Amino acid sequence: MSDTDEHLATLAGFDPDWYSQTYPDAVLSGLSPQQHYLLIGRVLGRPGFPQPPQPEPVKTTVLSPHAAAQNFGSGEVLAIPGADVAQDSPIIAGPDQTTLEPLSGQPADQRPHNVGYTALFAASYELGRFASPEEATKTCGPISTYVQMVARDLANTAQAPVLKSPDSPEEAFLPMDGAVSSPVAGCFLKGRACIENIWFADESRLRFVFTGQEDSSDEAPGMLRAWQADPLTPLRFVAVGSASLPVKGPAFLDVAMINPFMPVLLELSDSFSVTQGYALITFPSLLRGGLHAVERAAHSLASNPMDEYWRISQALLGELAAGPARSGFAVSRLAVRTAGATGAERLFSPAFRGWLKTVFGLGLTAVSAPQDKAETPGLEWLQASLDPEEGHSRGTGMTLQLPCHGVPSLAALVSRRMALPKGYTQAPGPYLVCSKTSLKPLWSVALPQSHRPQADQPLLLRADSGATTLDDAQADGHWLAPLHLAVVCHPDRSPNDSRNLFPVAPDAPYIPLLETELSLTVVLQASDPALSERALSSLLPQQDIHVGQVLVRPARYAGDAEIARVIEIAEALFPGRVTCIAPDTGTLGDLDAIHGAATFDHLLMLDEAVALLDSRFLAVLGAELEAEPAAGSIGAALLHEDLRGKATTMQFGSAGLFPAAVSFLSAPRLNVVEPDVLDALPASTYPVLANSLALCLIRKAALQDTVAARAALPGAKDVDLHFGLSCHGMGWRSLCTTLVRAGTTRPASGRDQIDPLGLACIAPARWDDLLQSVTVLRALKG
Repeated sequence: MSDTDEHLATLAGFDPDWYSQTYPDAVLSGLSPQQHYLLIGRVLGRPGFPQPPQPEPVKTTVLSPHAAAQNFGSGEVLAIPGADVAQDSPIIAGPDQTTLEPLSGQPADQRPHNVGYTALFAASYELGRFASPEEATKTCGPISTYVQMVARDLANTAQAPVLKSPDSPEEAFLPMDGAVSSPVAGCFLKGRACIENIWFADESRLRFVFTGQEDSSDEAPGMLRAWQADPLTPLRFVAVGSASLPVKGPAFLDVAMINPFMPVLLELSDSFSVTQGYALITFPSLLRGGLHAVERAAHSLASNPMDEYWRISQALLGELAAGPARSGFAVSRLAVRTAGATGAERLFSPAFRGWLKTVFGLGLTAVSAPQDKAETPGLEWLQASLDPEEGHSRGTGMTLQLPCHGVPSLAALVSRRMALPKGYTQAPGPYLVCSKTSLKPLWSVALPQSHRPQADQPLLLRADSGATTLDDAQADGHWLAPLHLAVVCHPDRSPNDSRNLFPVAPDAPYIPLLETELSLTVVLQASDPALSERALSSLLPQQDIHVGQVLVRPARYAGDAEIARVIEIAEALFPGRVTCIAPDTGTLGDLDAIHGAATFDHLLMLDEAVALLDSRFLAVLGAELEAEPAAGSIGAALLHEDLRGKATTMQFGSAGLFPAAVSFLSAPRLNVVEPDVLDALPASTYPVLANSLALCLIRKAALQDTVAARAALPGAKDVDLHFGLSCHGMGWRSLCTTLVRAGTTRPASGRDQIDPLGLACIAPARWDDLLQSVTVLRALKG
């Protein structure tokens, strides 16, 4: 044992004689009392000096972490003398929960008696111990950063952190210079206390994993302590977890959070409780299992999860603290569309709203959007709780309008550099999709700004004053910093989910219908009489639709007898309106034959394997097409019924072709995919590159405008994609909708093609225009 160690033990109040008499095994070990205490006794929780008499333990009511999170307004766990575990407690008390120490700001293992150290206090709670005031100032950068986040107007006041030194009877404020330092000390980035990973073990419990890397400079065990504060009292810290850090090997720390969104402060101390460093988990919801974990997945660049977390959280923190505490932000008001709400959404939880108010100075106000056709009855209490004046609390920036099942992204909350395009009063923005239950990252969704806002989309609206966070010269012609505005939670969907059987999206806010009857030409690709009869029969009950012409297009390799029988069936269903045209060849010439034979302004491309299961199907397609004058075609979601033994599942078939990637490695290439979009766009109408011609409603004018493009490549394959790109080149748009779904007996093609048409349809110079006019989807990995 070195003289330094003995001196430190003495300063800490260590009594070697008392220790040897109290613990005879220390003498038998062959170690000195000081060595035994440092290496063994301290780990076992033994005191190093006589302790004052302790009162009898008091039984307390056990409150689960979840219940604590929901009741965070109190800031404390209530202790009821003589009470047993609450009968209605959400959890059953374990063996170590028969008594629960009141959360007084100290972990279960008390710090040794304070002799000769400078202590850091916040609202009378001791958060650290240091050799000198200078060492405290040097170490407490993360705490200063925390104050800058949650209580910038309280800095250098009676509630600010203070230092108490044995050399001076007066308290000194912890220096607050307004700068934001790194939220994590080096001891948590390498060595035995290196944080390897953090994730949510459940909704209100964080699990820390420390690598246990051997550090020869420290041979004594350490202590980890975690604190968190209530949003209503952000400087009143409460101990939420503690654990011993062994000399070697990994360590784990579970933190029972008061609020799953508020920052968590982690302290590492040595065996004498002298603070070695702090780590501030500024945005816990960015971690795996958190509500904003999808945001981290969308911006992930490295494989190490903690490297990504520190990088992204530091960028968010820097933007948050880049200017005044309550002004200069792009978003100054939050509004929520309450149509379809139940009141149980995460956006309305007290934990989320408290964090939103404390850290960002924002509240919520209720609005009704044009696409919200009806409010959910019985939610007057919810609308009353959303104070219209509560959202006007952060300057004169823009309003961010959210769907009720979404929350604002962290990037949108901290941004100071967003602006609407010049001349726009509102614009929809990109958003992220995660699963409602597990919060697993699913999709990044970006619809064109010029497209009609959808129910899931967040909107940016210019303030009444017309002000934006940037002047018109800066925002001219561009939407600066087009980041994800919201995180939207969609219900989990499995292949055998009964909702997949619904011919209309079960969560659609409304179903548009035609105001006048629509006459059309049906183009049926046929080879099997039974399937053709089913497809044609499903047209008869369609509302507001008049089938004025049926063009039978024989499929390749179809027999003459089968086609004759199909024509006979079609004549029986639509007498005097049936014509047989040239067989399908799989080339662009097929569209010329269809264009020449059609007599109505709208054409329904229909494969015989498709059946329309709802009588409103074509009326919805027609209404959505008429609502977009620039739309040349519209498709719908196709679901394939898969029979496996006695089990029946509905597999995704098609819902439009999307751009997936652009590459310039060897030559300009555009990757085209056909993803399962029911998780990303479950009840929406959205622009796509092209629609499958198995089911598609087309304007004849779009066919006419693309005649020249087809003539240039008469033998080209991938007819559907060529038609969609040609329409785009002529100013037409291709839409697809998941508001209604149709069934098909054909399995999904799952197309994933790299540059299927080369540069023939659209030059790379126009790719930027193309990508800005279609929906861009990106699957995320959690």
